Amino acid sequence: MGQLTLESVVQSVNELPSLPQVALEVMRMTKDPNISAHELNDVICRDQAITANMLKLANSAYYGFPRLIGTVGEAVVLLGFQTVRSIVLAAALGDTLNREVKPYSLEKGELWKHSMGVATAARMIAQRSGYKYQDLAYTAGLLHDVGKIILADYLDRYYQEVMEKVDSGQMSFSEAEFEILGIDHAQTGGEVAKKWNFPAEIVEAITLHHKPDQAVQDVRLTSITHVADLMCTLIGVGMGVDGLKEQASIQAIETLGLDETALEETIADLIDVFTAEENSL
Repeated sequence: MGQLTLESVVQSVNELPSLPQVALEVMRMTKDPNISAHELNDVICRDQAITANMLKLANSAYYGFPRLIGTVGEAVVLLGFQTVRSIVLAAALGDTLNREVKPYSLEKGELWKHSMGVATAARMIAQRSGYKYQDLAYTAGLLHDVGKIILADYLDRYYQEVMEKVDSGQMSFSEAEFEILGIDHAQTGGEVAKKWNFPAEIVEAITLHHKPDQAVQDVRLTSITHVADLMCTLIGVGMGVDGLKEQASIQAIETLGLDETALEETIADLIDVFTAEENSL
């Protein structure tokens, strides 16, 4: 058994790079009602890599804006502060989430694609279910699997043991991960979100995205993250080996008041987004 302690995982989390200064500043500024679009534009433009990634994302099918956005200033005015905050965060995390995560059978770019898919699905579900903090839903979706990057090295050593448990039909991948390692990628992701100073409800949504029935801080946010993750797994978007045998929480779906039609329509909208994104590449 390769039982890990939370402390050793936290140590690995601390070795992850911090969020870029510009991303941190944008997250702080967009919460301030007195900040102007001009001030926000000036801060974002200080980081050329984030600026380039942000404009690429703003013009992607994930956002579906009907006209080309040519500058950061246009993005801020046309998309609004909340959406800009989401895009800047995604732009800042592009390199981190784009890497190959071999033990989860995720090739380079697959974790990024899945993370963007879950973020997009979470925003759609928030909208449909009347959850007003759509940017929180997007952020929780974007970060929900970030723990995989930390656990990948450990999992590599115990992969065979984990897969034996999954293949025997006893448990899901994340349950087997927990049994063998003593911690799972969701808990680890929660530690990353804490390190990056995200609010408690986002930490909870990441930590419990496979166990939404245990949520207490913001049950709806955790339920949204859970359902969004399952939707992307269902349509095969960046689905690694851990998508095997994951069960949908009926309670989460009921919490959000989503009927079969709403779920089917959201999945159809999501497929449209991915088809448009694939066609634009």
